[in-house]
Amino acid sequence: MHIAVCLGVMLAAILSLDFVLGTATLWGLLLAMPAIFGILQMILSVFLPDTPNHLLSGGDHKEAASSIRFYYGIIDIRDERVIAKYREVVTKMPEQISYRDAIADTETKWAIFVGMVVSAAQVFCGSMATISYSTSMFMSVSLMSALIEFLPAFGAVLSAILTLPALYLVEAYGRRLLFLSTLSACVISDFCFLLFSLLSQQFAVLGPTVWSVLFSLSFILYGVGYNLGVGPVAYFIPSELVIPEAASVALGAAVAVNWFSTLITTLVYYPLNVAIGGWSYLLFALPSTIFVLFLWRYLPETKELYRRDFESKSFFKYGKPGEYGTFIIRHY
Repeated sequence: MHIAVCLGVMLAAILSLDFVLGTATLWGLLLAMPAIFGILQMILSVFLPDTPNHLLSGGDHKEAASSIRFYYGIIDIRDERVIAKYREVVTKMPEQISYRDAIADTETKWAIFVGMVVSAAQVFCGSMATISYSTSMFMSVSLMSALIEFLPAFGAVLSAILTLPALYLVEAYGRRLLFLSTLSACVISDFCFLLFSLLSQQFAVLGPTVWSVLFSLSFILYGVGYNLGVGPVAYFIPSELVIPEAASVALGAAVAVNWFSTLITTLVYYPLNVAIGGWSYLLFALPSTIFVLFLWRYLPETKELYRRDFESKSFFKYGKPGEYGTFIIRHY
């Protein structure tokens, strides 16, 4: 998922270059590009069947068999055999509980809250703002204008590349260590943004200075930290913190916090930066510092889950699950 996001950002950055669509006459077309992709998604979605799990839960076995053939390529004349093969190869997914049932249990409620903090930390470290306002960030430190327009595209390519080793690191070193160490790198970068931005603005009349270069190096450190851990790992930690039956609730709460945090940081950062300059990076540095301290104390390692303990507990409380899921994360 994170790689797809990075590739989308890269495409947007390339299209926004001055010699592509980022001109005074073509910016309207650039603005319309997301709508074009959205319309294309809506058209293609007409040809996509519902997920097998949804159709099976509704008792529509004929459409469920058709959906299984489409998504899994299981071919058989009889629908019953198709469904039986599907249930053999797809991991069981416990029936999901409601928000009310999830928050009624103290441990589950706390785990959901920790997952929400993880999701907030992913955004409040400055991720969305660095994507949305990277050009103005570098202009504010008097970096060479000829290089600035290429930096968003370069950053997006670097982000996609750095996500690949993260797939190995997350299994080799675990979620907790990787997330907290890379989040700490992002916090250090935020404070460096603050310091070097103020210093470069102090000597702006001299043009690009050593502070501008140090700001750029801090930006690279931020990109490495975010894309090696904070960015991709934060997507699945919330669901691993809770019992399997509460995974949907935990993910839903985390996504809501993620989007709300994105709304705050993207709308507040730019006018704040215009008003107070480099001090605006406190919007990221202070909350992220608090999140690091909180998560260092309360975020457990979720790589090696004691599945039997979780399942025996959840079976006792909610009954043995009988549903099957289409896409879930396997735990090893």
